[in-house]
Amino acid sequence: NDSGVLDSGLSAVAYAILGTVQSSQPLVNIYAQTEVRGRLTLVSGEPVMTSEVSGATSVLFTPYRGNVIDLYDGSANWNRFKFSELSVPVPASSAVYDVFAYQATTGAIALSTIAWANETTRATNLTTQGGVYVQSGAQTRLYLGSFFGSTAAGTTSVNYLNAKKFLWNHWNQVRTPLLRFGTVTSTYSWAISTGATTRAAANNPENSISFVNGLVGSVRANLITAGYAQPTGTSICTVGFGLDNSTSFSLNCTRGMLASASTEATPVSANFSGYVQPGKHDLVWLEQNFVSTTMIFYGGNLANLHVQGITGEYDS
Repeated sequence: NDSGVLDSGLSAVAYAILGTVQSSQPLVNIYAQTEVRGRLTLVSGEPVMTSEVSGATSVLFTPYRGNVIDLYDGSANWNRFKFSELSVPVPASSAVYDVFAYQATTGAIALSTIAWANETTRATNLTTQGGVYVQSGAQTRLYLGSFFGSTAAGTTSVNYLNAKKFLWNHWNQVRTPLLRFGTVTSTYSWAISTGATTRAAANNPENSISFVNGLVGSVRANLITAGYAQPTGTSICTVGFGLDNSTSFSLNCTRGMLASASTEATPVSANFSGYVQPGKHDLVWLEQNFVSTTMIFYGGNLANLHVQGITGEYDS
């Protein structure tokens, strides 16, 4: 590095190969921040799905804004690999599953799945390696996300529908809409005259939005409906959301109230906002009538002016 010259008496040099055992100098981890340039998807080549998918029998991990992934080697280092689209079949049993990436004995990058004990509890926990989520007891397996596989007609598959988002990404999340326009059966209107009983809209718990998340996540939802009283007295009703139940309102819900003695339909709305624990969840549209006078609710198109239902979003 200077202007001098080598000593003319230099007759030998020493050299060494750097390794992880008895290294000549400390190794430097050049991957200060873990890179995972991919997303779980149900459609080949579409890391961000823009349309509904029903009955997918494979989960894919496809490149997104790059095609590299860092994996822990089980010793002391994170190694970086290039990858092409990977695939893993949906297991045969209906359950929530975690998805992991790892380096197979062949050297190729592969995917694996582990089923949860139930829809809200893992059978095998996650742990962290250098602050990164990996499989407990197998830190070489990097956590990518989770999905819910449901069984119908003998085939277990994954749905990604407006009202049922059952694939969740831990890496490279995007804002994901949750939509339930009208009721699940397209019911135009229905009566509620059950006193103080809280129930699902139209007495059908499928009037809900459903989703899966692998870690604690923020969920937001808005509900709009309309109602009017039968001409026999004043009706007092409330609407809102129940998290994983159809008999009580969530504490994270701002309920809408409607008191009416009129036969003219009046809009009423409610909101949900909160952090939801990992697992498969249903956010159910609820209603309650405080008096015996019948209230009529709408769940479809009201005189071509309003469309009732749920709009929500979460990161996935």
